[in-house]
Amino acid sequence: MAGVTRAAVTLASRRRAAAAAAACAAVAVAACLAAMSYASPAPAYSQGEVGLATFHEGATILVDRTGSHNVSASVTLQSTSLLEMRVPQSLEKQLRDDALITAVVVTNQGRCVLGVGDDESCVLVNMERDPEAAGIVSLQDSSRERADAHIGAINEALDTDASYHSVFVHSGGDTSGASTGLPGIASGRATVSVVYVMPMADTDWMYQNMSSILLPGQIRESGGFYDAARILAAHDNSKMLFAIIPSDSGSLLQLKVASARPVNASAADMVRPLEMMGLEKLERSGYFSSGFYPLNSVVQVAISSADAEVSVSGSAQAELPTRVVDGEKIPTDVTGDGWIFDPDRGKLIHAKYIFGQQKTLLEPGDLEIVLAGGGNNGGAAGGIGGVDITGTQTDEQLMVVIAVVAIAAAVAIFYLRGYSGARRRQAAP
Repeated sequence: MAGVTRAAVTLASRRRAAAAAAACAAVAVAACLAAMSYASPAPAYSQGEVGLATFHEGATILVDRTGSHNVSASVTLQSTSLLEMRVPQSLEKQLRDDALITAVVVTNQGRCVLGVGDDESCVLVNMERDPEAAGIVSLQDSSRERADAHIGAINEALDTDASYHSVFVHSGGDTSGASTGLPGIASGRATVSVVYVMPMADTDWMYQNMSSILLPGQIRESGGFYDAARILAAHDNSKMLFAIIPSDSGSLLQLKVASARPVNASAADMVRPLEMMGLEKLERSGYFSSGFYPLNSVVQVAISSADAEVSVSGSAQAELPTRVVDGEKIPTDVTGDGWIFDPDRGKLIHAKYIFGQQKTLLEPGDLEIVLAGGGNNGGAAGGIGGVDITGTQTDEQLMVVIAVVAIAAAVAIFYLRGYSGARRRQAAP
């Protein structure tokens, strides 16, 4: 017990920084933005006022034009509220009270770490290395003992039946944890993953089961990106994960479905996000209908090319007016719907679509992006978020490409630099 106490004291400040980095860098529109809504008193609502909900829905599409010509897509639902993602309060507090735990991840991504088979789903309990452990065996033993104290409550809360498999000690440069789609501390890199396994679950079934446990009827019945994730989960090669990322003040909760497939190289000059996701339409959730929450539903596109001369030459939706703040394009008006391209040319193009005040429904032609310049058969390595994806197999990059951290963080920057004092929206119990 003395060792645990000393570890808690030693790692307290480190964990706060690590958890904040995981939340803000990973997906973390919710963690960064919701923190503002918790910290600020809610002003009276008026027409046009920018509101902010703790619940967020997002779609991310990655178009790789560097040689492999794969398209990867994901839909993410996330919140910092236990009313909107119903993890038992006792479990959430139990994880937060453990000074070393950095994330719990449930996923049907095969080979979640080395040694796990294609026919197994995983529950990963990721944690900082115990500073009291002397040597690798001691580290593995202490990590398993710590994780074993939580796995029973995790299984009960999430209707899983995972049993112990192994302890995987990640090196600083190890990228195997990237399969979870959570960078840095949440992915397990430079930390320890205690791995529990169960039979491989079909993504469609797993998403339906997990979402019925986690999401209240108010959110499920409101459609929106929840329905889009349900459609994506039915794709043959789709995978999903649910993550709990604790911090001192609360936890970021994220439910994510991802799918990837090849795209014809000649078609890569016309980016059709909804078609690439296999969707006939994409609606904002009716959960946001009570106010103006433009930053809670965002479509994000990243286009990786081998040629630096590639640029956006046109789009089906208008570009939003922006100003540059500390090198970032910040929209000056979010009442209208449209794109923010930042940058709009080069080897990596980022695009973020905001629905605005009136737009609630997108159809396949609405989000088209036309590219010009450069070839799409280059052999130079390309990557997203620092991850080289050239030449990788489709099933190995499903979750990697979801962590387009620069894009996700940009939405947080929009709010923090231009739209503070938001009205808070949260589900009823």
